[in-house]
Amino acid sequence: MTAKRGGRKSRGHAAKEPQPEDYKSEVAYKDAMRDYRRFRAAQRVWKQIEPEERLWLLQEFRYKDPIAALERDTARGSDLQELKLTKKKLKDIGKYPRSKHRRDIYRARLAGSPPRKDIRVRKHEKRLQEAGLRRPYGGA
Repeated sequence: MTAKRGGRKSRGHAAKEPQPEDYKSEVAYKDAMRDYRRFRAAQRVWKQIEPEERLWLLQEFRYKDPIAALERDTARGSDLQELKLTKKKLKDIGKYPRSKHRRDIYRARLAGSPPRKDIRVRKHEKRLQEAGLRRPYGGA
């Protein structure tokens, strides 16, 4: 007899906010609320990122056919309901804006943009900056 592999099966996404009367205990309700907040955070990020980045994330999650999954999700309005995602994957999507991959994309975009214009500074402020000061010394 072989042991069953894997953990708990996904209970699906918390598409609507849980109500306390739907749960037998306060602990179960708090767990459901935590899952719901995690899902909503991932959903907000998912709607804001580019389709290329979504495809990259699905490939990172090792989807069998990430292009078809992305098309199904886009057809439903990019609401994450169509995708089978675990808690960890939802958390990864929610934290994606702070990921190294996203930072690299942002840096490349900044490097390709024109340099920032120099802001105008008043003459007396420029003299103070050149002297290493910010404002006249000795004022009260």
